[in-house]
Amino acid sequence: MTWPYMFHHYPKQGIDRHNVKHLPCKVRVRDMRSQDPLPSLNVEVFEIHRLKSTMSASDFVDDTKVQDIYCRELEKHFLEALGAKHVRALDYQVSTYSAFPPVGKNRLRATPLS
Repeated sequence: MTWPYMFHHYPKQGIDRHNVKHLPCKVRVRDMRSQDPLPSLNVEVFEIHRLKSTMSASDFVDDTKVQDIYCRELEKHFLEALGAKHVRALDYQVSTYSAFPPVGKNRLRATPLS
């Protein structure tokens, strides 16, 4: 079995950028934070983590703060949570989409259920 992959950079010549077949499908989006049990790396191939950040929502407009504070907080969290030897936050994207209110202090925004 080959796991799906997708590089966000251009790999060396001869290596495909992804092995994913894009097919249209309907998806129901729902809030997974209260799901029991929570998704796990071993079953769903992703996990949900809660991270208490020292940053406020307004701090995320400052790219230097995101790199110096938030990325370091993420690295520290995943070092401990995954028992990893090395973790490096390589890239990030800060959402400025504000159609929905934040879920709570220092938490990501959520899309309401229909």
